[in-house]
Amino acid sequence: MTGDLSKERWEYSQECKNDIVLPLSEKFFFCFLLLCITFIAYANTLNNDWVWDDASSVLMHKHVQDPKKFFQLFAEDQHAFGRGKGNFYRPLVSVSFMLDYLLSYKKDKENSPFPIISPLVFHITNTLWHACAVMLVFLLLNKLRVPFFVSFWTSIVYAVHPIPTEAVTYISGRADMMSAVFILAGVLSCVQYIQKEGGITRNLYLLACPLCFTFGLLSKESSNIFPLIILLITLFVSQSKDSNTTYGLKKIKIWFPIFLSLLVSSVYITLRLTILNFAEKSTPITKVWSDKVIEIGQSFAFYIRILFLPFGLHMEQTLEHTPYWTAIFGYAFLVLIVLISYWAWKNREHRIFISILWFLITWFPISGFFTLNAPQAEHWMYTPMIGFWWFVFELIYYTIQHLTFQRFPQKYVLPAINIFLVILTLSYFYLTFLRNQDWKNNETIFQSTLHYNPNTTRVRYNLAVTYEEILKNYPGAKREYQELIRIYDRIKKKSGISEKQISFINEEEIETWLSLGKTLFNMGRFGEAIEYLTPVSFLVKQKNFVPYGIEALWYIAQSSLAIGDIKTYHIITSKIQTSDEKLLKEIQKISIGRRFSTPSYIAVTEE
Repeated sequence: MTGDLSKERWEYSQECKNDIVLPLSEKFFFCFLLLCITFIAYANTLNNDWVWDDASSVLMHKHVQDPKKFFQLFAEDQHAFGRGKGNFYRPLVSVSFMLDYLLSYKKDKENSPFPIISPLVFHITNTLWHACAVMLVFLLLNKLRVPFFVSFWTSIVYAVHPIPTEAVTYISGRADMMSAVFILAGVLSCVQYIQKEGGITRNLYLLACPLCFTFGLLSKESSNIFPLIILLITLFVSQSKDSNTTYGLKKIKIWFPIFLSLLVSSVYITLRLTILNFAEKSTPITKVWSDKVIEIGQSFAFYIRILFLPFGLHMEQTLEHTPYWTAIFGYAFLVLIVLISYWAWKNREHRIFISILWFLITWFPISGFFTLNAPQAEHWMYTPMIGFWWFVFELIYYTIQHLTFQRFPQKYVLPAINIFLVILTLSYFYLTFLRNQDWKNNETIFQSTLHYNPNTTRVRYNLAVTYEEILKNYPGAKREYQELIRIYDRIKKKSGISEKQISFINEEEIETWLSLGKTLFNMGRFGEAIEYLTPVSFLVKQKNFVPYGIEALWYIAQSSLAIGDIKTYHIITSKIQTSDEKLLKEIQKISIGRRFSTPSYIAVTEE
């Protein structure tokens, strides 16, 4: 009986091995299938509008819209025309936007400050980048002689899982996909280089590896994890039978891709810390290690949860109200994964070991060990989830191989698992379809986010601006601005600031009061407008915030005129004295509802 069982296992193992390396025609077929599945999953994004940072990435970005400024994109921050300065050096992303802009249908501006352009081409391109990442995952795993069961289901789940929607559906999220595509292409080039015996083709693969890495770095900063992935894959490939026959110089050449990648990484880091550092000087956020330890566990538990159960996804995830005990589950799962990786290495199950390390290496930068601009974000898992699902399906495949076939015949087990995976895939597909609808326009994405995190001030402010400036829904804007003021009041109360003090926490709160006053003015509620504009008008005496004070005074004057208070109107307008012609033009712009820009000089008289 034992002999028959061992024979059956050996025959099943051989049957699976024969399916590992697919012929070119089958690779083409499955890549085309993955392409179709990806486009079906994101078909309902093609009519989505511009949202959030798409304005600063494309609509406001004058260099993206001008092919003559192509090289300028490589010397500036991605949001060079946005509000404030960032430190997002992603020139290839901007180049891709430039190409999409040239291919897109544009209308006359019609007095709009932004070009009237359809986002259709941009959404198609985003979906294509995701499809490329999916196909490269399949081709890479096949090249690494991963069983078809593993490579196929890893790619399918990666294609339709809801987590990537924040990168795919959101035009400005393209950086994650471009980074992943170039990382995967670089790894695939490295594998091809190691497995080739010699010749010009092998040298081309050697050059392609650091070149893809460079393209990845020019797409997103997190691509700098590439040398570690290359090291991991090189160690894995070098364990193969073919590589064990190499010796001397040939064996040293296997490590050339890593040496070149480290050289590229060093040059990139040097440039980013010097001439390509666009960050403004600011006080770094510091956290004590006790807080970091807890947050790492909480963050890991969060990521594992949304990988398996991707419900309640939104772009303002925080750990603010997360119970401390969730860190225990996070660390428990992390320890379990580490123990499985140790077992895999000890038992020479190298594919399981490598897949786990891919996940952990790419997850570590977003683990919370380093201070980032947010506690966690779904799109940060775009590359780590490749390793995670590879590991999951390797574990399932291993379990199938080592089942007691006498009790669980393989002919029943495999179909049952495939049926379950089909159901799981369809479930993820449906959740992705729903998540795509959240990104339909600014109103839907902001409302969806506030449903899960009602206290996020920046999202609520942007929803209010959407109502005020785009939809002209002034009652909706009023509601959101007033809710923002209540949130700021709660924050000040916790900080011990008296309600009788006229104080603003930050510039965003100043804009909230000013915008609420302007909204009330547009609604014809002039008395209420004056009430909210008056505190902002006091800022005319503070040099850094004079423009806000001037704008508030202007609307107070207009509101006073509207209610027949001519005296107040003349008193306020006489307070604004200037010889700057540019400033006079700016004040005229305010009167027709345009935004005030910072003038070079303002003189405000004392009463």
